[in-house]
Amino acid sequence: MTKDSFHSYKVTLEQNYLQLGCWYQHVVRDLRLDVDRVQRKQGSSQEKKNNARRVELAQKHWNKPTFKTTSAVQLQRIISPIRAIHDGEEVELPVSFRFDRQMFEREVDRFRPRNERPVKADVHFWDEIIGKVDVPHRLALQIVQNADHIRDHTRRRTIIVKVFIKLVDDYMRRARLVKNPMVAFWKVERVLGFFNKTDRLIQEVLNFN
Repeated sequence: MTKDSFHSYKVTLEQNYLQLGCWYQHVVRDLRLDVDRVQRKQGSSQEKKNNARRVELAQKHWNKPTFKTTSAVQLQRIISPIRAIHDGEEVELPVSFRFDRQMFEREVDRFRPRNERPVKADVHFWDEIIGKVDVPHRLALQIVQNADHIRDHTRRRTIIVKVFIKLVDDYMRRARLVKNPMVAFWKVERVLGFFNKTDRLIQEVLNFN
């Protein structure tokens, strides 16, 4: 949710404004033609010709995966599965994942000594609510360095990484690829810290550069 994609306009619902950062149940109406309804519609001969053209146009685009205009209707606020934070313009969501070094490495590099394994370019993790989340290379390197530091000094095996995520910058382009299950709409914005499985802080973020 960014200023351009959400907060640059307000939607009125029963004289109340939707609130940035809140979650809503809704129905998406894409405004494509209801072909059956138009075909059943009665009218003058000219109206029937116009309806026939509308049906032909709609059928031509019916199976396309994307469309230019959508409407969210029947909005109902729900309990937030993830509590969002925002500054009035952009929304961030706090999520976490269990650190696994193999997420950050290419398979061909795993035979090399740990300190010689480069962080791969396409690091990501999956959240059960949000889905796929990209981890920018700079933050992926920061996470690996911190996790290695923790394990070197504590021998701890379970490390939970807590991060804040936000929508990707090219959200609209990626939205056109919505049928691709590997598309990520979220990216890590910053790392909060490193925790154990009982949610106790192990280490704040250290900078090694």
